[in-house]
Parts: sequence; structure tokens; C-alpha cells
Amino acid sequence: MKSFIQSLVGVGINLGLIASTSGLTLSYGRTVFALPPQEIKGKLDAVPVYLITNDQGTPLSRMISSPDRKQERAMTDVYMSRQEALNFVQKFRQILGKDKNPKTQEMLKTLQVTTVPLGLIYQKQQKQQNQPNQLLFSFNPVSQEMTGAAQLMKASGQRVEQLKSVPIFMVISGKDKSHITIQVGGGKPQTIIPLFFSKQDAQNLLTKVKGRFPQAYIQVVGVDGLINTLTQKNDTWLKQLVLIPSPESRQHLNSLRSNSAQPKTIPPKPRS
Repeated sequence: MKSFIQSLVGVGINLGLIASTSGLTLSYGRTVFALPPQEIKGKLDAVPVYLITNDQGTPLSRMISSPDRKQERAMTDVYMSRQEALNFVQKFRQILGKDKNPKTQEMLKTLQVTTVPLGLIYQKQQKQQNQPNQLLFSFNPVSQEMTGAAQLMKASGQRVEQLKSVPIFMVISGKDKSHITIQVGGGKPQTIIPLFFSKQDAQNLLTKVKGRFPQAYIQVVGVDGLINTLTQKNDTWLKQLVLIPSPESRQHLNSLRSNSAQPKTIPPKPRS
């Protein structure tokens, strides 16, 4: 658990990152090499996602039929919001709570929301490619962020139906369509291109840069499109991309980090 938390609380998800940005610049791509899968996984590991599992960590899955209805495959839901995952567990228990089957009741008791890195989902998908019985993942975007993404896309003339996955928000400079970059860190500042899972976080950065880049705007992309770009393109600016989880997820990660840092209390030994 400790190494998992450390991987999630690395650069790009500090609560103060957005407020302490400096050195706003633009990023132009220069072709050198493509990102290897392990580096892509490392970027995705910064983002927590939430699965419904039992107390042994086995995901709750549902069976779906193939288009020709000749085969069934397991589908696991992946939530971008821990609260929405918790809401699902509550509703699921209410629906199946009337079932008197002992196995059903035992299953309901063990249900929990488990936090895993997005990179783990990516890794499993890569390993199971082209396998007939591969596990499928169905992503459940945050409802509020989907609404915000749809509003931005409509305002810019984009077709909302083009967004078929979790929305990501990035700030673009304007006419030349360059990415806004920021510098983070203390003694050794690092230049990054922030990609936000929260529209409000992107709006906060847009407000900060409007004075310097008056034509700046927020662009919406899907996480699947981002992964395809990381996999297929070979531009140096891709190495600067840093995924910024939503405020809800950052708060949850800070809670995990605080709990892991607390020393365990050892009860005193009884006197003989």
C-alpha cells in the first residue's frame, strides 16, 4: 500500500500545484521518439480510479454478450469518482437486499470501493490484447465533468457525440494552438503540460493565463484519445504531460497518504 500511495502522490497532484504555478510558457512538439508502455503507465499511475470489489480485491463484474451473441465476456466498471462508486454500492445493496439467498447476502457484505492507479487498468488491457477472454473495462466518468465537457464542446462547435470516454481538459494558448505549460517544484523547477480531469481546475489555470494569452481556451479530449497519442506519436512534448486528478481524488489521496504515515500503536505488554 505504501508504494502504491507514493506512486499516486507524485508530481502533478499536489493540492497547491495550481495555485503556485509560475513561468507560464508554450510547448511546441519536436519529433524524437515515442513513449514506451512503462512510461505511459507511469503517467497514468498519477490518477486514481475506483473499482467495486470484494474484501479479497476481486472486482465486481457483469457478463455481456458479443455482437454475434456466441460468446460472453466479463465487464468491470471503473469509476472516476469515489463518491459515485460508493453511491453505486449503496444502491446495489438496496436492490439486492431483498434477496434471501445466503450467497447474495454474503457477497453484499463484502462489497467495497477499492482505489487503484489508472496505469494498472492500462497495463492489464495491454497484456490481454487480442486474447479471446480478455477482461473488459467500462469507464464511468464523473457526471459533472461530462456535463462541463459537453458545454465546452458545443460552444466550440465540436460534436458532443465524439467524446466517447472520460473527458480531459487542457488549456490552449489560442491561434497557434500551443499547450500552456507551467513550472512546478522548488530548487529544480520542472516544466509540465497539465491535463486536468476537472473542468474547474482547467478554468482556474485559464483565468491565470488570460492576461498573457487573451485568446487562450480550454480544449476537451478523451482519455482514450490521449492514450492513443502517447502510444503512436513521437513528439518530445509528450514527455511533459502530467495528469492532474480531480479535487475529490486529490483529497482522497491525501487521506491515504496521511493514514499510511501514521505510526502504528503497539499496545503495552502486561506486567508479569
